[in-house]
Amino acid sequence: MADFFSNKHVWITGASSGIGEALARELAARGAYLTLCARRESVLNALREQLPNAEHHRVLVLDLAQPEALFEQVRAAAAGCEVDILINNGGISQRGRADETAFAVDRRVMEVNYLGSVAMTKALMPKLVAASHGVVATVASVSGLVGSQGRSAYSASKHALMGFMESLRAEMHGKLQVTVACPGWVHTQISVNSLTASGEPLGKMEPGIANGLSAEACARAFLHAIARGRDEIVIGKGISALAPTVKRFLPAVFKRMNRKRAYR
Repeated sequence: MADFFSNKHVWITGASSGIGEALARELAARGAYLTLCARRESVLNALREQLPNAEHHRVLVLDLAQPEALFEQVRAAAAGCEVDILINNGGISQRGRADETAFAVDRRVMEVNYLGSVAMTKALMPKLVAASHGVVATVASVSGLVGSQGRSAYSASKHALMGFMESLRAEMHGKLQVTVACPGWVHTQISVNSLTASGEPLGKMEPGIANGLSAEACARAFLHAIARGRDEIVIGKGISALAPTVKRFLPAVFKRMNRKRAYR
């Protein structure tokens, strides 16, 4: 039986590292044709050369923080191409109390995580609907299901993204599959690259993330959910993955836990 992803044309944002890179490696091994998207062209080219059937993949340099320009760029790049699956993976996190975080940080996080993914989705929508089994697959976060201290901008952007995708799923029922992954702690550079209250990179690996699920395991779980046609999946281990369940069934307990996990 052929793999679900074999010969599928897949676009991946944030493909230069972390979960995006892991998705690219796994998908290439399964016979997919990839469009690798991120800001760092040299890193994308190096990744492309390491993938099986490198000649079948291409690199597209884009910036999710420029959604209007991104929309036009992606429309032009997709002209004459098949697109079966879009994976909205690119994003940035934030660390800082809401009352201390500069508004410019809130704006940047929302532009990258929410508006950038919406622009990608809308730009490729005609192609995805025309595909026989078009899929919009989005990496949100457990922070899109529960809010936590020190991540107000990040959590808001992921809540917004999940709301958009839930609406899209209802509107496009029978025309488009919409799958959302909500990872908890995954061992990537997300905390290192997170924006502080002033907008500078945090520059350090947080313990929960250092001990989190591997990016490869996260990618495999997400791809399994896509192939199975799942609407939503929480991926992770420990409290980072259990938080949405605790909030749903034990809301008072969740509130106490959330208050005690003070941001440092």
